[in-house]
Amino acid sequence: MDAFAFRRSKVATIYITPLHDPAATSMDGLLLDWSPHTTWLNPPWELLEQVVDKIVTQGGKSVIIYPQWPLQRWFANVSKLPGLLLKIPPPRFSVVVHHPGRAEPRCNHAVQLLALVFQVSAPPDSTAPQVPKVNSRNVWRPQRWARESWSKWFNHARR
Repeated sequence: MDAFAFRRSKVATIYITPLHDPAATSMDGLLLDWSPHTTWLNPPWELLEQVVDKIVTQGGKSVIIYPQWPLQRWFANVSKLPGLLLKIPPPRFSVVVHHPGRAEPRCNHAVQLLALVFQVSAPPDSTAPQVPKVNSRNVWRPQRWARESWSKWFNHARR
């Protein structure tokens, strides 16, 4: 599921867009439950604090794209999530703009974008994320999943 998408930029068949789109699942990605889906999270940067809070309380298996801004309140919470951290190429190579205005990543050329591939489960009585228990039957390999998800997204964005 792509929780913050447009029809042209979606990376999953299930997507949420703020625009009226009959093919979209919803118009507000923050209202839906992400935990049953593998979720691609590339939210508007002004929503990052709400998105990170939702991840920590709800859990799930996701990829989140975010800027490396260590002074922001949400950055400490996202840094604590267990997973595979990837550096993304500079915004001029990796951000596709779908409207005539200037997109935030394109305005700040020095920003370092990061992608975190993670799986957390939120316990019912706590907001602290828990690392999933791994045994021989349910091994989750984030490196392979990240490479496949990332290459699908990157190939789609280059079109």
